[in-house]
Amino acid sequence: MRSGKDWITRYMKFVEDTEPAKLYHKWTAVMALAAVLKRKCWLRWGINKTLYPNLYAILVGPPGNRKGTAMEIGEWFLNNLGVVTAPSSVTIEALIRLLRDVTVTETTADNHHITHSSLTVWSPEWKVFLGRKENYEMFSALTDWYDCADNWSRLTKTQGEDELTGVWFNMFGAITPTALRSVVPYEAEGGGFLSRIIFIYEEKAYKRVPDPFVTPALQKIGDKLTDDLHEIQQLSGTFQLTPDAFDYYRDFYIDMERTNPSLPMMFQGYLSRRQIQFLKLSMIMSVSESDDMIIDVKHMERGLKLLIETEVKMPRTFSGFGTAKDAQLLDDMMVYIAKRRKLHARDLFVQFRAFITDPRHMESLLSALVRQQFISMKPSVKGTVIKYNPNNPLHEQYGSQTKIKGSSGSSNTP
Repeated sequence: MRSGKDWITRYMKFVEDTEPAKLYHKWTAVMALAAVLKRKCWLRWGINKTLYPNLYAILVGPPGNRKGTAMEIGEWFLNNLGVVTAPSSVTIEALIRLLRDVTVTETTADNHHITHSSLTVWSPEWKVFLGRKENYEMFSALTDWYDCADNWSRLTKTQGEDELTGVWFNMFGAITPTALRSVVPYEAEGGGFLSRIIFIYEEKAYKRVPDPFVTPALQKIGDKLTDDLHEIQQLSGTFQLTPDAFDYYRDFYIDMERTNPSLPMMFQGYLSRRQIQFLKLSMIMSVSESDDMIIDVKHMERGLKLLIETEVKMPRTFSGFGTAKDAQLLDDMMVYIAKRRKLHARDLFVQFRAFITDPRHMESLLSALVRQQFISMKPSVKGTVIKYNPNNPLHEQYGSQTKIKGSSGSSNTP
């Protein structure tokens, strides 16, 4: 019997006094719920389409910003329940064998007999999992598996045909922007594989916690979370939308072109699938709250709110991904300026002198930022003063960064 409290809300209470960004924790909770649902739960959609609560979500940020810490907490709950996850480093052949090994046949709560191969990747070092840029077979399979085909096959040169029944693949990882560029080819930007991924970008940890110890009260919350996640793990069958929820989705879908966020061109593939991510999140929000597998308006609103919150900084994932040689340098300078708000040009030069070739190079970079209305520059007796413009179009991505909070008096509750 579940405690009756929303699982994600209680999870956020459990991680309240930890260092990772709150958005990282929210997605960790979402992905843990997805991992226990597997292909046992679904939503019938349209004439012959079935949607499943699997997601591809990747935490992105600089080294040391506690991406892995957030994932470790969620993984602890999955390990307690014996959820099988893929190894951190694996070949495509081994991954197919593992999917075949976890294939089971079972009867759902609404008396459907299903055979499925359900597997979650939980990879704090997603670069290691992906391997090399040239690992095209891996990228191709991951692209296919997102859609959870009833039957999937691959013809090999030496071992005949690989076949899988009822594929369900859920992927959660963490990576730095630099590492992402090293494993994903530039030409894949915006393509089929990346368009299926929700990238969750944060610049820094949420706060400093000098005493990260589990108190008896916190242990009690953790035990209830484990018990409730076990109950959620037993769910199976078909999700149902209330009439109001369907009306809400219909209005959302019809109005998508107007209401979709203004994201760079590389995210057009993602935006074309945004309604699918929305429905998958609605399923997860439903089971977070109760066992009835009914999707109501409040679940859709909650899922959409999380998407919108995530999309604000999502473009930062690829901010240095372009072919221009100064793409990464310019992004690093923008972060530095946004944090300081006002500084002298000479101080900026000192900070980045190892990457600036000559005065003309520096002038070119600053001119680009002025053209973007990211900064203004004003001569002074002590030299040129650079001032950050909080009204620039990229303020939500760069200018909303705050100082890391201390443990005392801060809250991580959403």
